[in-house]
Amino acid sequence: MDNQEILDNAPEGEDSDVVDITGAYFDEHCNHLNSEGFWSELNITPESPRSLSDIKRIVELESILALVKKDLLMRAEEDSEGFKVVDLSSSIWIKLKETLKEQEW
Repeated sequence: MDNQEILDNAPEGEDSDVVDITGAYFDEHCNHLNSEGFWSELNITPESPRSLSDIKRIVELESILALVKKDLLMRAEEDSEGFKVVDLSSSIWIKLKETLKEQEW
């Protein structure tokens, strides 16, 4: 599964915090979502767990990068020295600023 599929298949609500390499979803207490769609309290440890909030952020940033790439490819021009040059549109700068505002540099 790719990151978007992981998010699309995640259970509704805020209960699920982690997905593991097998595609199983876990909450903060290591309960896992069983095949019947119920939370199980069996003592199962996630294999290579990944945070759903991190995956959501990655998907968000991937979509921004896709917009930037599309914008750059559409508007790139060659300068006198043969370099591809482009001015980013204001909508890209605004979206980048919104996306990165939580980051500390």
